[in-house]
Amino acid sequence: RGYITTRKREAATTRLPDGIEDLALVRNFDTGSHTVGLYEDTDGARYIVKTGQSREQFENEIAAENVYRVLGYPVADSKLIQVEGQPAKLAEYIEDGMTLREFREAFRNEPEEIKKVHDQLADGMLVDAFPFNYDSIGVNAQDNVLIRVAEVPTEDGEGSENAYTVYRIDSGGTFDTKAFEEAPRNEPFYYDSMRVMRQNYPYLDIS
Repeated sequence: RGYITTRKREAATTRLPDGIEDLALVRNFDTGSHTVGLYEDTDGARYIVKTGQSREQFENEIAAENVYRVLGYPVADSKLIQVEGQPAKLAEYIEDGMTLREFREAFRNEPEEIKKVHDQLADGMLVDAFPFNYDSIGVNAQDNVLIRVAEVPTEDGEGSENAYTVYRIDSGGTFDTKAFEEAPRNEPFYYDSMRVMRQNYPYLDIS
């Protein structure tokens, strides 16, 4: 009660374009690790386009997102495209989403609301561990998830409360590729992965 569970599946309805030829660049984001641009089509639909990674990394990222999607964890619809002959990833733009850092700042005086989002994130940690997605939230910047806030009626119908949907938006370092390296990873599954998760995100209750 009080939040939208991450296990609530939403049907994919977005028809993604096959390239950026008919899109207009709105702005670029400074991510530090790769080039990310916000694009818009003639109908006003917006998309995120990521370049500057290997095809293998993009394929792994999309595969990881498919795992989340099948298990009912919100992720943006995405596909592999080419930009100027190089591999790229195009994804649905999550409107009105806040990063975890922005959310924690906006709700800094409402710890019970922050806990609801923390609980959703912790609920997905085992799934994060499966593809070795150690940076699923963003260890430092906390910008690899976006949180949508919606006002919904309370169960008794007498008032309203906030509901939260948490999207994982950057699974670039998954399976046998790391976010900043091309070298294959060789790490044991589950035990060490969960230990890393607890180290990376000590503010989450990962039991």
